[in-house]
Amino acid sequence: MKKTIIALAVAGFSFNAAAVDFTNAAPATTSQTFAQEMKFKGDTNTTAVLATVLKDTMGFDKAGSDVYLRVELDNGAKLVKNIAGDALVVGASVQGVGVDKPGFTVDSVGDTFVVFKGVNTVANTTAGVDAVASGDQFAPTALFVKVKNKSQVNVTVRKFVGSNDAFLGLKDVVASKSAPFVSFANALDVTVKQASDLLNVDVTKESAKFKGGVDTTNIFTAKVDVKKDSNKNAILKADGNPAVAATFAATNKWTLAGPFLKGATVAGKVITDANIATAIEFTPTAPSTYLVPADNKVEIPTGSFTAVWTPSDTVTADYDVAAQTFAPAFTLAKNGDTAEVDLVLKPNGAYKQFVRITNDSTVTAPVSIKVINDAGDSAVVQLANIAGQPAQLAAGASTTQLTVESIFAASGLALAGEGKLRLVVDANLPSIKAQSYVLSTDNNVLSSFN
Repeated sequence: MKKTIIALAVAGFSFNAAAVDFTNAAPATTSQTFAQEMKFKGDTNTTAVLATVLKDTMGFDKAGSDVYLRVELDNGAKLVKNIAGDALVVGASVQGVGVDKPGFTVDSVGDTFVVFKGVNTVANTTAGVDAVASGDQFAPTALFVKVKNKSQVNVTVRKFVGSNDAFLGLKDVVASKSAPFVSFANALDVTVKQASDLLNVDVTKESAKFKGGVDTTNIFTAKVDVKKDSNKNAILKADGNPAVAATFAATNKWTLAGPFLKGATVAGKVITDANIATAIEFTPTAPSTYLVPADNKVEIPTGSFTAVWTPSDTVTADYDVAAQTFAPAFTLAKNGDTAEVDLVLKPNGAYKQFVRITNDSTVTAPVSIKVINDAGDSAVVQLANIAGQPAQLAAGASTTQLTVESIFAASGLALAGEGKLRLVVDANLPSIKAQSYVLSTDNNVLSSFN
């Protein structure tokens, strides 16, 4: 079973806010969290450094008594001597931190626990280290933990007054506290967000400019970032420092594919004959933009664009991360108009119904009609495919009175339910209108539905 070594490297009380603190009745915080993505490479892996303080108020019953702290980990984890995973040696000195700097030695070692002895004498043989006294803290500066897998590891610290009792862990417990110690969570956070101010292609400018006749629009923001853990603390990377964007973004690659306009500059890349049909490689900015030439007269292609993030081999050597696809990264659309006819009576039914479409703009363009039956099935009919209608509806022009039967026949759709329909008229026009009329059974009265 592969294991990994995580160091408990503590440099004083600067880490207390993000540590397991046994000074209080309950732990002050939960465990520190490591990146779920980091790879386990075997028992000698150097992996991570954990900045966690294990503290315990000594609270002796009488002056001069020694204290024994049994520190036990679950889920197959164990305390070890160094980053290489060597076992702790009985008798080795472990110095605490803080003002008093009490001295401890390793008293006994088990598979999942270590007992540390604190000697409560005024004369302490360790130079510069005070005797353990009531209120002192156990916060070792150089301990490591070997974890078996990426499941949470909990720590239990139990205080005893005798060595054998501490080793056996069965009786005479003066105090006992437990807390989460080591956990794992996904750190990588790759996002692509369409710009909130993305402009449509302006149909009043022959679709060669963006809305308002401008040459450029923001399109999206692509970003590699890192998450916080459930307590809003930093997730740690393999060396024990907080994971940052560069942890995963080092020499990574971003590409973008879509219906490009030749000569445009998209996400900082000029579109040429060589790359117009391929995915361009780009460097994210906040945000990326789409710029057309100032003298552009060609229609800007519309549609959806796909971005792909690919991590480097350097990153994947240490982290289990894979390429991510964002489809769509953004979508370019024209600022055309639609008009709906919500109630269309059954074709060839008791009543005759007509639809009149009007181009209420100064632009000439094709018009389409989406036909929807009662079951929600739909088909799109081009106006030009209805007998007697033009390929494009001229500026200010209207169609003849279109019968419901002619529209339905051109759709090829089957009736469903009660046989009624809905129509959605669509055009690359600033304004389009649709008027619906029903003829009375005596052929004398036309009633408007819209």
